[in-house]
Amino acid sequence: MTAVSKRVPAAITTERLVLRLFRPGDADDRYAYQSLPEVARYLYRPPLTREACAESIAARAGGTDWRADGDSLLLAVCRADEPGVMGEVVLTLRSAHARQAEIGWVFHPRYAGQATPPRRRAR
Repeated sequence: MTAVSKRVPAAITTERLVLRLFRPGDADDRYAYQSLPEVARYLYRPPLTREACAESIAARAGGTDWRADGDSLLLAVCRADEPGVMGEVVLTLRSAHARQAEIGWVFHPRYAGQATPPRRRAR
């Protein structure tokens, strides 16, 4: 896998999560939450079709040059310990001149409330 830009690695991995570019095989996982009315209502648009999910993945599969206003980076959020996509994070360059970006996220409702508790601080 290659980097999605000169400064953003192809995948960001933690102990519990992997953020990576979407792959064509992720279309069904993305459709599973993007097609839900209860998800779309917060995105101010109708639910997406499977075809729209697949087209969006294909259009953004190469990452971004991250240079022009409106360039966006769409990353799949996956659990490190199981297959499948649980949601997505998108970072959009709103103003290259002002160096301002916007971040958004969408997760499948079935993952709500499944965060693990914070680790204890060492004393």
